[in-house]
Amino acid sequence: MLKLSAGNLLIPQIGLGTGLIEADEVGRVVKAALEVGYRHFDCAYIYGNQKEIGEVLAEVFKEGKIQREDLFITSKV
Repeated sequence: MLKLSAGNLLIPQIGLGTGLIEADEVGRVVKAALEVGYRHFDCAYIYGNQKEIGEVLAEVFKEGKIQREDLFITSKV
C-alpha cells in the first residue's frame, strides 16, 4: 500500500487494468482477481465493460466477502 499525498488514503500498489478485457469476460476476470487479493481496479467509461464490472462487484458485496470500502477503483471520464 502507498500513502497518497493527502496522507489520509492508501492505494494498493498493484491494480488490475480492465481496458483490454472484453465485456463478456470482465466479470469472471474481476471476480478471480478479487479472490486472489486484488483490491485496486482501473476502469473507464470508454472501455464499455462498466456494467459487467458493477454486476460482479454488487454480487461480491452482497455475499459479504468484501466491502466497498476495501476497494480502490479509479475511473476516467
